[in-house]
Amino acid sequence: MAVKTKSIYEPAEAGDGVRVLITRYYPRGVKKDRFDRWVKALSPSRELLSSYKAGKKTWDQFRESFLAELKGSPESIEALRTLGAQSRLQDVTLLCYEREGVPCHRQVVRDILITPQVLSGDLNARLFEDHLGEKTNKASRSPKAPKVARTTSARIRFYSRRKVGRKAPK
Repeated sequence: MAVKTKSIYEPAEAGDGVRVLITRYYPRGVKKDRFDRWVKALSPSRELLSSYKAGKKTWDQFRESFLAELKGSPESIEALRTLGAQSRLQDVTLLCYEREGVPCHRQVVRDILITPQVLSGDLNARLFEDHLGEKTNKASRSPKAPKVARTTSARIRFYSRRKVGRKAPK
């Protein structure tokens, strides 16, 4: 099966399969029936996204930092495993608010999902280094966010459409 990418603003098509929104924040003006699941774990952090949007990071720097964030989060790795397994059974379309043609994190996630290691269920730290195309040394890497100790096992959170909505005005 295939892993595709689209903007959330593009109309749904029959060949989309499961439509998965992978943004941290809910896009404005989007109805809840435009996607099937919402996986926040596969989106870049607020700091990383704002530094890229402000032009402080190039696409390559953003990509490397985003891969480091994914690698450092057990929830993200579990989400990648789950979507990788689902993509073997049916088509998966990754959605983000960026328009088509603009470099976006959904292409990075798609590239990870279509690698043989994810499809076989063997996702490990080496996959992220292989995905970068070349092994990077520690001196060239951007600083990582501090690791937070987790006391419970990692769980992937799929947010159903019912729980998505706007907050009541104050």
